[in-house]
Parts: sequence; C-alpha cells; structure tokens
Amino acid sequence: MRRMLSGECLNRKVMKIRKILVVSALLLSGYFGAAQVVEVTVQAEDEPGDALSRFVGGFARIVQDGKSFYIDTTGQYAFDKIYDGEGFGKAWAVEQFREETESDPDGIPRTVFAVYRGRDNKWGVLAPDGSWLLHPRYNYTDEIFRKYGILPENTGNTGKAGSPDLEVFEDHTGLDGTRFMVMSEGKWGVYDLEKKEMTVPAIYEKMDYCWGCGLKSDYVYASMDDRWGVVSFENKVLVPFLYEHEHWGMRSDDWVQAFKRDGVPVLIYIPDAREFAGGELMEGGFVKTLAGGKRGLSDSRGNDLLPPVYDDIRTAHDIYSQDRCPFFLLKQGDYYGIADIHGKVVQEPRYEDIRFYRDYLIFRMDGKYGIMDIEGSDVLLPGYDDIYPFEISRADGTRSYLFRTEDAGMYGFYNPENDVVVQPAFHKVEGAYSGYIGGTGVELPGLVQVEYDGKTGLLDPEGEQVMPLQYQSWDHYDSQYPQLVVVERNGNRGLFDIVLKKEVIPAAYGDVRKQERKDLVVVSTEAYGQGNKGLFTVEGKQLLPVAYTKLEPVGDLGISVSRKVYGKNGAEITVSGLFGFDGREILPVEYEGISTLSNEVWLLEQPGKNQLFLPRKEKRVPLKYPVVWKTGSPEVLLVSEDSLSGNLYRTSENRILPREYSAYYYSRKPDTANTLPVIRDFNDGLARIDITTGNRHKYGFINTMGEAVVPLEYELASDRVKHGMILLGKQDDSGTGNIKYGYADRTGKLVVPLEYDYTAQGDPVYRTENHLLLLKREPGGMQRLFMGMAGHQGKVLVEPQFSKVLPFKNGKGFLLKKGGNRYIDKNYYGNRTPPVKFGVADPGGNTVIPTVLDDIAFDGLLYHFDITVDLSFPVLGKEGEEWKYYTGTGESLKWLGKTLQEFIR
Repeated sequence: MRRMLSGECLNRKVMKIRKILVVSALLLSGYFGAAQVVEVTVQAEDEPGDALSRFVGGFARIVQDGKSFYIDTTGQYAFDKIYDGEGFGKAWAVEQFREETESDPDGIPRTVFAVYRGRDNKWGVLAPDGSWLLHPRYNYTDEIFRKYGILPENTGNTGKAGSPDLEVFEDHTGLDGTRFMVMSEGKWGVYDLEKKEMTVPAIYEKMDYCWGCGLKSDYVYASMDDRWGVVSFENKVLVPFLYEHEHWGMRSDDWVQAFKRDGVPVLIYIPDAREFAGGELMEGGFVKTLAGGKRGLSDSRGNDLLPPVYDDIRTAHDIYSQDRCPFFLLKQGDYYGIADIHGKVVQEPRYEDIRFYRDYLIFRMDGKYGIMDIEGSDVLLPGYDDIYPFEISRADGTRSYLFRTEDAGMYGFYNPENDVVVQPAFHKVEGAYSGYIGGTGVELPGLVQVEYDGKTGLLDPEGEQVMPLQYQSWDHYDSQYPQLVVVERNGNRGLFDIVLKKEVIPAAYGDVRKQERKDLVVVSTEAYGQGNKGLFTVEGKQLLPVAYTKLEPVGDLGISVSRKVYGKNGAEITVSGLFGFDGREILPVEYEGISTLSNEVWLLEQPGKNQLFLPRKEKRVPLKYPVVWKTGSPEVLLVSEDSLSGNLYRTSENRILPREYSAYYYSRKPDTANTLPVIRDFNDGLARIDITTGNRHKYGFINTMGEAVVPLEYELASDRVKHGMILLGKQDDSGTGNIKYGYADRTGKLVVPLEYDYTAQGDPVYRTENHLLLLKREPGGMQRLFMGMAGHQGKVLVEPQFSKVLPFKNGKGFLLKKGGNRYIDKNYYGNRTPPVKFGVADPGGNTVIPTVLDDIAFDGLLYHFDITVDLSFPVLGKEGEEWKYYTGTGESLKWLGKTLQEFIR
C-alpha cells in the first residue's frame, strides 16, 4: 500500500490501531536509490501502567502515565527511544565495538545505537557500554550525527515522544528530524519544530516525501484539486500542480520522476520546472530524450547534445571497474558507436560490440575482437573470439593492465605496455595471486598465471617463463621471502624460487611448513605435517634428515627432535634430543624425556641415568637417583632410590634437602608404615604435606627450601594455594567431628581465625579472587548454615548471618539473601523455612538496603552454584507491591512501578 497522507487519517487518534511506516533502505526495484515506503497496520501496544526496567549500560526504561522514556543513574530524564537496541549492553556488542575502534581508531564504529530525545527533538549516539559518543543535542540532519550511518526508520513518529507542539495537530509524521508533515482541519502542511512555526500552511489535500533517500530534500510533493506539484519548505511552488503521482521512483535531488501527465511518465528538472515527456534521467544529470520513437540526448538544462536518431543511448562504463566513462554508447540497428559528453560523435555506429577499458576500446567487427584507442587507432587487430581485460598487481602497489585473448577455446594475452603478444595456447590465463594454502595473505608477484591440462605455471609480463607449467598449485611461503613459493606436483610439495627460477627444496614431500624462525623450513613425509619430519634452510640446505616424528624450535636454543625406537624389552619408545639451528648436535637423540624446568635448567630423563641440562652452557649434570619426578616448581625435583620415598633436590644448587617424604602421590606405591609425610605438587611456591596416624590425618605446607610454612597440625587443608590463600581447619572440642576453619595467606599467617563451620555439602566455593567464604551454623534446632564474606586481608566484610551472599560481578557490592533454605543438612523442612528477603551491601560490607525486599531484578537466571551476581547500582528492588530503584548509598530514586518491563520495547 502506498504511503501518502490524506484526510483518511482524520479520526486515526480514536482508533484502536496504529499505523506505522516501514522503510526499506534498499530499493529492490532500482528506482535511483529511493526508499520503498509501505503502510503496515498492526495492533496497538498499550504501554503497561507505571512499569520499570532494570538498568542497562547506565540507563533504565520508565513507563509513567502510558508514556515510555529512559532515565540515567541519577534518575534524570535521558531520552525517549533507543533504536535497534537489542545488542545494547551485551558483551558481544561491547567486544565488537572494541575491535572496531582498535582496528580503525580514526574510523566510524558501526556497533553503535541512535537515541532520540523528544523533549527538545534532538538525536545522539551511544556506544554498547552506555558511554556517549554524541550527547543528544543534534538534529537528525546534522552531518556529525548522520556520519554514523544509523538512520533510524519510522522517524515520523518520534515527535509523539515528547514534543507538545505537535500534539495540537490531528496527525503528524517526521520529514528530516526538524520538520514535520502535520494535519490541521483535514489539510496538510509543514511545521518546523525549531522555528516553532508553520513554514508550509496546511492547505494541501495530500503530501508525499522520500523518507528513505540518503540525502533529505528541502521540498515535499503536494496535491491540490487532485493534481500534484512540488512545494519547498518555504512554501514556494517549485513544480506546478499539473500531474498525477504514485509513490515509486522517489528522489530527493533536482529531479522528479514520480509524476505522469495524462498517464504518460514525465521527467521534471525542479530548478526551472522543465518537463521532458518520455525522458529518462541518466548519470551525470543528462536526459535521454524521446521523439518519433528515437532517442536523443540533452543536458539538464534542455540543451540538445545529440539528435533523436538513435535506437538507444547508454552511459558508458569501464567493463572492469564499472566506473562511469565520459562517453555514451550509441545504438543504431545492430551496430554501436560512441559520443563524448559534449555530444561529439567519436565513432559512428559500425561496430558489433564496444567495451570500454581505461584508455582503450575493445571492439568487434565481422565477428572478431580487436583493440583500439579512444581516437580510433588500432592497437591490436581484430582476430580473436573474445578479449577481456585483467590486471597483475605487485606488492609495492604498482599494476600492469593486460588483455586476455581467446581463440578456439584457448587463451593468451596482450600487454599494451610493451606490445608483447602471447598467442592463445593455454586453458586459463589470469593475474597471479596466492594466499590459499599457507595462510600467508594474498601475495602479489606481478606475474601471469597460466594453466594447461590442470597444470599451472607462471609467466612474467614479457611472456617469459618464470615457473614451468608442471605444478598442480602454488602459494607464497611468507611475505618475508616474497621470491619463495610452495609448489605442489603429483600430490607432493616443495619450495620454488621465482627469482632463481628453480626448485630449492624438491617437490617430494607431503608438506612444507615455515617455522617461527622463517629462515627454517620443516618438511614431512605426509600431508598436514604428519609422518616423519626433516629440516631445511630457505636456501635449500638440508640441516636434519627426514627421520623425526617431532621437530620444533625451543626458543633461541635450538631444535628439539623426537623419534620412535625399540627399547631393550622390544617395546616401542620415543626418544628425544636437541640440535642447533645450524644442524649441530647438542643433545643426542636418546632421552626418553626432555622437560624444560626453566630457561636455565632442563630435566633429561633416561632409565638409570637422569641428568640436568644447562642449555646456555650446553652442560649436563648427572643425577645419581634412578627415579626423578617434576614437582610443579622449577626450583625442586623429587628424587628417589626406590619409588617409595624421596627427597627434594634443589636444581639451581645441585643439592639434596635432608627431609624424606613419601612418594605415594607421584608413584602410587603405598607407604604401608605411614611414617613419612606425603608430599604433593608445588603451587605458588608451596606444597601440601599429609601424614596419617591411625585414622587421623594432619596437613601442612612447605616451601621449595623444605621449610614449614604451615605447621603439620591441621585436620583440614585445601589441596593447594588458590588466589594466594589456604583453607585450614581443626576439629572443635565438641567430640562430634565438627571442623572449625579459617584461612592463611601464602606466608602461613592465619588471617581468618579457625572459628567458622566447615561443610562439604553442596561443594561451596570457599576462595575466590577477592573474597573468602565464611559459614556459621545456627546453634540448636535446625542448625542452618549462615553465610558471610571476608577479604583476603582477613577483614570480615559481611557477617555470616545470611542464607546467601553473592558479590556483584563488577565488585561494587553484595547481594544479601535471608530465608528460603528448605534443605538443611539434607533434611527437608518444607513450610517451616522463613520467607525469602533480599538486601544489598556496599563493597565494604555496609548494608545499604536492609533485607526487606521481596524481589530484586538482575540480568539472567541465578543458579545455586553461582558465586557472583550480575547487579549494579541503581538496583531495582520490590517491596510489597511496589518496585523502585536504590542507589549505592541506599537512597531511592523517585520512580515507582507496579510491574517489571524489558529494557528494549
């Protein structure tokens, strides 16, 4: 249905439906980029009475008295509408915006959101995180706003959001953000919201406008006595009221092509209202005229350039770039000629086909193609079935422009720069480029790629062979070595030098791969780097034979290699060694394990003769112990004679520490006597040690010097250090086995005393990056567990008197919950549980909202295993039947609501 505003809308305000504009920014019918505007009828959405949304990106949506708008965190009115805002505040949109701004700091990010502030009819732009890119103080037509490319549809209804000036009219719809079509007493005019006056009086029966045009016009189409004309925003009649009109082919420039006179389409030049009957507008403001069924050409002022003697006239375009050329194609019968933009006929219509390419014309005569320059001089005589241009590009940005020639299904090329002709002898000819195999990016060697019977080769622009026609594919090795290409022949790959014009690594391998050191090339016997591997330099010198299952650089120290061999018992084992980047052996390939403890010390594992290796000195230090384990710390190893017990060995000092430990954790061979403490892996410089006496376990922690940091006296300890903290506990004096727990830091200092009640039920997360969980059991009765929080320094932030305490994800506070525990120590208490109430504390644990709220709105769902909650101030909470916002100081904003609503309508 076409969108024109007429007296039909007179009673629209009392109807139970709303009519909205749906504007398609892309006109599929191709009418010069004008928008297609249709009218869609939908059921009206009555806003809920007095509803609130949670805050997103620093804003919340309010509905009061049926009107919707947004406030900021201080409770002040911010704007009325955010357009296409589904991604606003979302993590994916914030990340996308960050990538856009980092990749192009001076560019215009596209993941942004337009907002409209109806109180003063202004527009702004928000980033996805809620920060302002443009505060809402700009007009819709201001270039600074429009450059963001977010031109919201249906701007016609924006005036209803907060512009009382427009409410006095029977209907209105926006034009350019400042001016509005308005209806008064059944007639239409134009109201300027900034000037606060009618600039076009309401005297017209209907009005129309190109809402979807990128460039907004300063005029409207208007009708009087059922005839249409054009009126400026100053009410000057630009085109008289003589025409019929339908909403198609709308424009916003100096031309009208949506009018007819007596049913015949006309083209009108607005500045002087000149009419071209049957005329067609061409690029550049030229008009294709019609007279006696023939076409001529005029400029925009009506001056005749070409007489109407042609069957057709078309704008000429470059066949390769599609850019407009300063010529016109003239068609007479079956032949073509050309004229320039001044109307001079350059070539009479005598060619069967003409194509423009840069400064050349590709033409066909007597069924064969040739090339001439614009002046008509022959460049390549006709003799080919087809000719089409192509380019060859170089890494320095320079290009050569060539022509591919075709004859009897074979291809060659012509280079006008040097007049070289390569006769058609190939199945394919194109500019050479790569980037498919090695992921090196598109490399541009400035060569011509030719193919014949599935084989590929390379020629230079002079037609000389660079790479023979014998490969299935090729690709650049790396931009650091632009002369090298990886070639594939008969399924095998090698390395070819296009400067030397020879293979430097024969095409005899399943794969060829560059390394972090680009001057080294790893070859393998199978595709995708599988099979045995060897090493070459980019010059083709072989450093290592193709005999290793693993081959990779180790920093700047050399190349680590591995291969499979058969051991003494006949089983297949993997042995490793080390070579320098020059192929020199540093470590023989005989070690069953090579581990990097640090940059300065490696562990070489070999049955019966383990060693330390100092790579900087290329020195090996024998270890006399047959069994050696890594401990998680580069400073110490656990060494053993029998795999049952062992000692810590300081790698940097080449000395053993005196205390003996059970090696059960490493060997899984039990120490039946239970006389030695079991040592575990080191973490953050500490390792837990355990000792068992009867059925009693004791735990402590030592450092890499073997010194006790936490004494071996606790009956509960965390496996390892986490976030710099250790959980410790001891049985209380009740005789029930209850454990009181607290926390120590990595120095062993007890920062939270052992006075809290440990439970493994529900696997609570005791230590987080910033907080320590505190649990206290209710004395007697139901023995409910209450939760609190402490900081890593031991300060109690929230006393353990809540059924749940969750830190805000942003670290700005805590959600407090009381009641609601139906299961306590696996017993079900049903309706005996107290009602759920919520409150909020600040980051220091000070209560800012007492636990009196019946509900709190937050993003997403809250699960029992969550350790944080997505909340921020102002918090939206419900007490009784009323929702309100609470700030970080506990004060409430003035807005109240009965229901919750979505942030985006």
